[in-house]
Amino acid sequence: MPTGDQWQYCAQGNDSRTYPWGNDWDCQRCNNSVKPCDSDVTTSATKYQDKGASAFGVVDMAGNVWEWCLTDYDNMTNNVELYSNRRVLRGGSWHNTNQVFRTSYQWWEYPHCRYTTCYPLQLSILNRVSLYYIFITVISYLVGL
Repeated sequence: MPTGDQWQYCAQGNDSRTYPWGNDWDCQRCNNSVKPCDSDVTTSATKYQDKGASAFGVVDMAGNVWEWCLTDYDNMTNNVELYSNRRVLRGGSWHNTNQVFRTSYQWWEYPHCRYTTCYPLQLSILNRVSLYYIFITVISYLVGL
């Protein structure tokens, strides 16, 4: 899972873009509910790969679903060994406004909450390497219920 800073760098590139694709808002470049695009569902991560990729070619970094980051929101540390009440979320989801899709915007959520009370998890290209770890953690949690 990327840290908040790693996610932001990957999204805005070396030129500090406002949005992953550039500095101007364009609802055609990510899954969102801003008119006239007005989406009401999530989409595949590759749907906007030719339109909304970051300077590094990473897709789906704005809109669609929030992306979890390792960073603790309350003290801005990245130590996974320490308990964190809230973790940083980036990228926004399909039902947010274009302000939330800015590469500098971050939000938070409780990592221990359930899907019905939290935002969906997005496995970005950066954190797909952690898929096995996440899978084992989720299975361990479910078995512990």
